[in-house]
Amino acid sequence: MRLQFFDNGSKPGRGKSQHVLKVRVFLNANKPINQRKPDWERCIQLIDPQKVIAWAEGEHEQGKISGDVLRRYYDAARSCQDWMAEPDAEWAKMGHVASQPGTVYFHDQFVAVRRKGSGLNATLYIDGATIEIEKFHPNTAGSRTGAPKLHALYDPQGLIDKRMSK
Repeated sequence: MRLQFFDNGSKPGRGKSQHVLKVRVFLNANKPINQRKPDWERCIQLIDPQKVIAWAEGEHEQGKISGDVLRRYYDAARSCQDWMAEPDAEWAKMGHVASQPGTVYFHDQFVAVRRKGSGLNATLYIDGATIEIEKFHPNTAGSRTGAPKLHALYDPQGLIDKRMSK
């Protein structure tokens, strides 16, 4: 899985978010991984955790998510709040995993992303599981418009980069 962090500036435009996390998933279906063609990808707009909580509470009231799933949203929002109490914390945001173009939200699939100084980390919440991404790296491909600012790789089997396997 490759994650790319985009910063669209303080005035990203109507309907757009300043911060976006792009998640690209590569499945090893007994074939070589082509990093230019992910099997699945989503761009996740990062927003205030309270907006995500308000949405999750509404879904819970409608019976679309269970109390256990709602607690996962609360726990993620609490982790963002705890992060903001740390010295030098800049921001902590959450975002939904949704269909493209964002018309259907997948319950119990969301992210929490936190920034401090030049460091960034993310937690992916996927159907009861969590994946921690603790280190993002600066984009070395250049600073062209629209390029990601930071990127990270989650490759626990070492299929893409042997140096980054766990």
